Amino acid sequence: MIVKQFSRFLVVGTLGFLIEAAILFLFNGILGLGPLLARIPSFSVAVLATWWMNRRYTFAAKDMSAKQTLPAYISSNMVGLGFNLSVYSVAVLQIPLLHAYPILALAAGSVAGLFFNFTASKFFVFRKRPDA
Repeated sequence: MIVKQFSRFLVVGTLGFLIEAAILFLFNGILGLGPLLARIPSFSVAVLATWWMNRRYTFAAKDMSAKQTLPAYISSNMVGLGFNLSVYSVAVLQIPLLHAYPILALAAGSVAGLFFNFTASKFFVFRKRPDA
C-alpha cells in the first residue's frame, strides 16, 4: 500500500512541479519578479493543486473535509518548503547556471522536500481518524 501511495505521490508531485515551474517561469522570466519572489505565487498555486490531487487520488481521502485537511496540508508543506527553499535559494544565489535556469534549482529543492512531505501527508494530514 505504501509503495502504491508513494508512486501516486510522485505522479502528483510531478504535476505540481510542472504547475510550479510554469508559474515560476511566468513570474520570473516574463514578469521579471526575480527567482526568489517568484516562488511565492508558484508555491501557493502548486500547494493547492497538489493538496487537491493528493486528497482525491493518492490518499483517497475524499471523505475527509477540506476544512480538516487543507490547513494541515499547508502547515506540513510549509516545513517541506523550508527544505525545498533552502536548497533552491543556495542554488540560485551560489551557482550561476542555476540562477540563469531557476527551474533546475526548483527541481533540486523539490527533491529535498519530497520525503518529508510524503511522510507528513501520509501520517499526519490524510491519516484516517476514528470518529470522535
